[in-house]
Amino acid sequence: MDRTALIEKLKANYNLLQDKLDDLENRSRHNVCIRGIDGAGHHRSLRPMFKLSLPAFWAQTDQQVLVDHTQRVFSQYQQQRNLPPTVLTRIHYFHIKEKIMQAAR
Repeated sequence: MDRTALIEKLKANYNLLQDKLDDLENRSRHNVCIRGIDGAGHHRSLRPMFKLSLPAFWAQTDQQVLVDHTQRVFSQYQQQRNLPPTVLTRIHYFHIKEKIMQAAR
């Protein structure tokens, strides 16, 4: 095997391993931040609000979304300008979180 072929093979292996490492690191981060949900500051359950906030995503998927945790995150900037709080939601499965992020873009 000549050197250029070996270098190309090593580059391909490196890229594959880098992708796997990125995936493993990202699996620990399942959070989705949603800004601008009206009524998020009120004392209501956030899980139904979360599902109502992404209608385009729910129309595309038939998978059940498991939500581990949902909370309101208030910042001084939002309070000073009377903006609704940010809703931080932890999705159980990383691939579902990625689909949500792609649908939001």
